Amino acid sequence: MIFAAHIGDEPAGWRDAVSRHARWLNLPVREGDLALADGRAIRFAWLGPAPAASPGPRIPPADGALVLATSGDAAPAPNARNAEALARLLADPAKPAAIRVGVLPATGEVIAAVPPAAVEQLYFARVGGWVVSNDLRLMARVAGSELDEAGVLGLFRYGLTPAPLTLFRGVRRVPVGHFLRIGPDAEPVLERFAVLGDASHREPGATDPEALIRDTLDAILRRAPQSPVVYFSGGVDSSLIAARLAALGRDDTILVNYAFGPDDPKAHLARRIARHLGLRLHQVAWNPADIPAVLERLGRDYPFPFCDTALIPGNLLAHAAMPLARASRTTMHGVGAGALFGQRLHIRRLWRPLGWIPAPVRRALAWPYGALRLWRQDSDAARLCEVLQRSAHVPLIHAMMAEYAMEGIAYAMPPETGRTLDAAIRDYVEPLAAGRDYDLLTSVLHQMYSTSREFSAVVLGPQMAAGVDSIAPLMEPLMMQRGFALTWDEKRPGGVPKGLLRNLLAAHLPADLAWAAGGSFLAPQSEIYAHPAMRALVEDTALAADNPLLDYCRADTVRTMLMRLVRGESLAASARKFAWTFIFASAWLRQTRSEI
Repeated sequence: MIFAAHIGDEPAGWRDAVSRHARWLNLPVREGDLALADGRAIRFAWLGPAPAASPGPRIPPADGALVLATSGDAAPAPNARNAEALARLLADPAKPAAIRVGVLPATGEVIAAVPPAAVEQLYFARVGGWVVSNDLRLMARVAGSELDEAGVLGLFRYGLTPAPLTLFRGVRRVPVGHFLRIGPDAEPVLERFAVLGDASHREPGATDPEALIRDTLDAILRRAPQSPVVYFSGGVDSSLIAARLAALGRDDTILVNYAFGPDDPKAHLARRIARHLGLRLHQVAWNPADIPAVLERLGRDYPFPFCDTALIPGNLLAHAAMPLARASRTTMHGVGAGALFGQRLHIRRLWRPLGWIPAPVRRALAWPYGALRLWRQDSDAARLCEVLQRSAHVPLIHAMMAEYAMEGIAYAMPPETGRTLDAAIRDYVEPLAAGRDYDLLTSVLHQMYSTSREFSAVVLGPQMAAGVDSIAPLMEPLMMQRGFALTWDEKRPGGVPKGLLRNLLAAHLPADLAWAAGGSFLAPQSEIYAHPAMRALVEDTALAADNPLLDYCRADTVRTMLMRLVRGESLAASARKFAWTFIFASAWLRQTRSEI
């Protein structure tokens, strides 16, 4: 569901912008408003199908609050009679993960809360008062689409612009785990409320970590309405979600899986697991003929650009899931387990010795990656230099979040802009971890940031337009609070990545299925980039003279990179990811701006 609100006097052009945005996306609009005691008002709107049995906004008692959820619900909170009580309500980790906006009419205060690890984003801007929305495209309509250098280069460095920055100069984003406080007479304030890994969060008497995580997962799954849809890869995480739903008697669950051809071994494994669990499985078959449709709707489907090289099959999977989710308006997926349960902990630990090498030395060792153009090949030497290149320009902790090694090669980073990006991570992401323990800090950073540019972001946009909720049980606030309070030995028994989850899954599947489950959602890159529609997008949009993103790049290098991609020539993994992000962001920006 797309949400927007304006706090202040009657905004000139705000309602018209909302209406035009709804017409572009072909979505119905529901509106409401509430007077504030200081003479202003909050006007709000949802774009998308109304939730089932939605009674519409209910007026809160004179001394109580109204809570608006971006998912489409609005309800009074009679016990929240002051800002402190409202903040506690909004930050309660036992509540389902959702962006909520609380309003105190008696004081004119508005508090928005973005849960930790939220994939959905919340933006704010001054436009005759204050506008907030979970759609960056809508914010560009009302606040302008002038590009912000730090926002663009943040996308190029990290694969996702770090909050509080955005692509647009006049728009800011609320970081995950933070409140946005808008008072009647002051500038908005960002305030952190979440912290993970605090030993005090450990459940009293919880001596059995497996039972704790299983019970927490079950409590989340029990909230699912009838006929939920599970994005099902056959991996450990989605298989555990499906298995626990089956154990809870939810034989109405629908599993949806992507098959990359009739001989896809992962698709075959998914069928075997679904059959063993007794759950319905719907498989979507890869078809290159669907590529043009995805490329044409990037701007309409996604509220912000990000990096995920599996976006095209992921987008097709999301669209195929929407009719299946019509009854429940709910999908589930297993994203988030890797950071929480230590899947990549050994890789992060391998990075640590790089911190003992001074940054100038790392830059010197990375020299061949750019100077000898090693980014053009996928080789062991390129992969080694890629790691050094990623760590050469940013603090080491941030380097693990950087999606690419293209700084100084495909684009230049002005020193002041680099400091702005470093500050965004240092001030708004690092403090979400309790203390400076290396393993905890890097895992929290990955959970809070990297998961927002993975599969969950791919399915978010199509689901928002369809009014379908997305639940990631392993990214729910209570799951993360409890999970990060466990030790790594408890979560990785015997040193096995995600060992705790594998042990839980083994209670439901025979060993050959439980231990076979795993793997990534990989796209057929060669087929995608060989398609004429992709080449046309590269030549007519990404490399067009009027593409404003080229102004922030070394255009000749980017041109070489993109043309090698569509000609089927080799590229290092980092260069391939950067090239796709540049293509996606270029198409998204052109399609969005053409409608503003």
